[in-house]
Amino acid sequence: MEYFPHGDLERFLGQNFSELETSRIASQVAKGLGFMHRYNFIHRDLKPGVSYYTASLFSWTLMFLPSMLAPAPANSETKNLLVFEKPPEKEWWVKISDFGISKRSTDGNEKYSTVIGTHEYMAPEIHFRGRGDKASYTVAADMWSLGALCVRMMTGKPAFDPAELFGYYRQGQAFVPEHALKSNGTSQDGRNFIREIMGPVPQLRLSAQEAAKHPWTTFSYQSLRDINEPSRYGRHILPSKYNVTCSCLPPLS
Repeated sequence: MEYFPHGDLERFLGQNFSELETSRIASQVAKGLGFMHRYNFIHRDLKPGVSYYTASLFSWTLMFLPSMLAPAPANSETKNLLVFEKPPEKEWWVKISDFGISKRSTDGNEKYSTVIGTHEYMAPEIHFRGRGDKASYTVAADMWSLGALCVRMMTGKPAFDPAELFGYYRQGQAFVPEHALKSNGTSQDGRNFIREIMGPVPQLRLSAQEAAKHPWTTFSYQSLRDINEPSRYGRHILPSKYNVTCSCLPPLS
């Protein structure tokens, strides 16, 4: 059994993560999800740590949006992304945990119907459905959760509020996080990655394997030497107090 002295990722969300730190963690989570999905497991509650807004076996219709903010049951205090190593001693290294509500399909194509997860990170196809209809979702819901996590890490805020989420998913309104990410200096690659795993159509979202191979998550730290325009990866990738290094990177020699 492994010991995680740093606790969960939620503990470190008091200030925004740099874009490079976020991409590193996103890469690790995508690879972990890829392993799960390859063996037909869905996580269903990916989040940075303890949450008090977990939904379990609740049914929502479009006319009951306020119920999405109902307090969670007392037993919902779970930790899902544990920090194995962190700066300044090491680079970020997180591991997925808490598989209590994960489920394995028999053929890899199963659609799930149990309404379960954490509101801020829950995919819209789980939230919204017609009166009397069951939820219907696939492993693509895990990818949405990863996108919501990235937004939270870089902006310090949830990706959507309930009304914005409904407008985006059901009415084709704007992708709300775009403005906050752009204002925060997030690169085009980073914004593209998040949009591609938070698309309103689950079937069109990147798979975990595709996300792990995306330019944003495969960005080579070593290639920083050769970049003439470091702003490509946002103003946070190379803080002004570092000439050629970032707090999450070893020095480049």
